[in-house]
Amino acid sequence: MAFWGVKLEPGKPYTHSYNSSLGRLRISQATLEPFGPLCGYVVVECKVGNRSPVILCSIGTDATDSRSCMLDLELEEKEDDVVFEVYGFGNVHLTGFYLCHNDQSGKGKVGNYEALCASQIAHVK
Repeated sequence: MAFWGVKLEPGKPYTHSYNSSLGRLRISQATLEPFGPLCGYVVVECKVGNRSPVILCSIGTDATDSRSCMLDLELEEKEDDVVFEVYGFGNVHLTGFYLCHNDQSGKGKVGNYEALCASQIAHVK
């Protein structure tokens, strides 16, 4: 596993493209940035390729609302880009991890596997 995170800002879509050396991405949480404006809800939307967009979560900005939403999304799209967008007044942080895969032989050791994932993540930065 290798950590992943991105900050979504209103009006600035984020495009995720599959990278075979990193493996699939699992997104586990959406968190509203603290100290933002208190006015309604912030909506996180996802669009895969040419398909219709879907709403992943709606996070309330009121002080009594939870400012995070647990997710369990595993992106398996290899050919289509996945576009995330936030609507409302506030930034949202998506976090998760890459499901790195071992060498093709399947004979690698756990230590080598972790080093491989770490080196692959370093190349993306």
